[in-house]
Amino acid sequence: MLRKHLTAELIEAGLSEGLMRMLKQQRWMNKSHCEHGKLRVIDTMPVSHQEDYVVFCLISLGLNTERYSLILKLTQKKIRGSSPELIGALDVQGKEFYVYEGGSDPQIGALLCKTLAFQESVAGKHGQFRAVPLGISRLPKNLQTYPMDVEQSNTAWNIDQSLFLKWYRRLPEGKNNEFEVLTQLLKSKFKSAPRMRGYWEYTNRKETTTLGIIQDWVPDAADGWFSLLQAVNIKAFKDVKRWILGLAKTTAEFHQCLENTDDPAFVPEPLTKKDMRQSIRALEHEVAALAEMDAMDAHWIDDLRQMTQALSLDSAFTLELGQKQRIHGDYHLGQVLFSSEECFVVDFEGEPRRDLSLRAEKQSPLRDVAGMLRSLSYLRWTAKDCDNLNAWEQETKSLFVQEYLKAMQDSYLLPRDTKQVTQLIEFFECEKLVYEFHYEASFRPDWLRVPVQGLNTLKKKVL
Repeated sequence: MLRKHLTAELIEAGLSEGLMRMLKQQRWMNKSHCEHGKLRVIDTMPVSHQEDYVVFCLISLGLNTERYSLILKLTQKKIRGSSPELIGALDVQGKEFYVYEGGSDPQIGALLCKTLAFQESVAGKHGQFRAVPLGISRLPKNLQTYPMDVEQSNTAWNIDQSLFLKWYRRLPEGKNNEFEVLTQLLKSKFKSAPRMRGYWEYTNRKETTTLGIIQDWVPDAADGWFSLLQAVNIKAFKDVKRWILGLAKTTAEFHQCLENTDDPAFVPEPLTKKDMRQSIRALEHEVAALAEMDAMDAHWIDDLRQMTQALSLDSAFTLELGQKQRIHGDYHLGQVLFSSEECFVVDFEGEPRRDLSLRAEKQSPLRDVAGMLRSLSYLRWTAKDCDNLNAWEQETKSLFVQEYLKAMQDSYLLPRDTKQVTQLIEFFECEKLVYEFHYEASFRPDWLRVPVQGLNTLKKKVL
């Protein structure tokens, strides 16, 4: 057996150059990390796969604390074609292996499922790789697995149209935010999220790191964004209304399930004026950064500054502010699935721009509400007849908020004063607008019209 020879030292010495080249091409890689310092392989967990080997590696780059997970496929037969790209060749005890990145290989998804079914535990030099099933005991002999093109921070496979496997590439210290949220949703019996059926972790003396999760596949469910967009384009507004009503109630149930716990990491705490002052300072900093971007018009910056100042007056947050808790953090129509009768919430990793270590911070649930409101604006401006959908947009947003607040009326999470609720939503909408201006000015200047329209609408309410 060559497994014991596939060490971190061997991978680092033999493949550093090829790995760095490969990493620069990956969507899930923070490219700035490739520019500073040497690649270090922290640990390796080799698994035999027929005549080949799969090596799960934990790496870091330079002085950055953020770590990454690599999946390396080692085979003695060179794979023809340009995909996957060859990383390099490695001599293991006199045998030459060709090394490829395994994220696009359907067999890797099947292999991970088998480690789960057999509850495998693989020892690395510094820690232990463990596969932990939650209700998976048997799997078909010939699994049909399909790599999926999903979010930048992970790799995913569709397993037999019955399971969804997500392997995290960017690794925070400790357990992944999504894993913690899904664990809490399991405990609270929340039915509107795909059930977690297992997970993989790496444990050493210092901590336990989540490597991946597997969930139920939701049959006959469609992406919320495309479902609503299609319905709006064909003017099926009754369907849209039905989905919005279900989405508002599901959002409220989700927030209430996250509060129903004695886990200190999830127990709600009062949202304070100090919290809001910190948010205001962060918002002012972001607006100042926007002013340095060439694509930004000076009038937009002036409006954002005036609105930030108006929203940040001490008189705006004099009343009780409700609670802060764990929330979704990146809530928009692309994070929900619609079936004929149900709405499902997915992808609990948190806001992509936030540092991984900060995504588990407790926040007002109204931040999620504001995120969905901004998503509805983007839906309007993506639709075919967008110029004639202003009334529909405002009515749909009002309907979502009204139904959400109705479903939350017995919860202590929100402020009791409705004016304070409105002010908080407006502030969090302003935060989202600033985020949108940053993104569109950097990557899609033609789409700046969407946050500009949002700015004009919010300005009428606030100023």
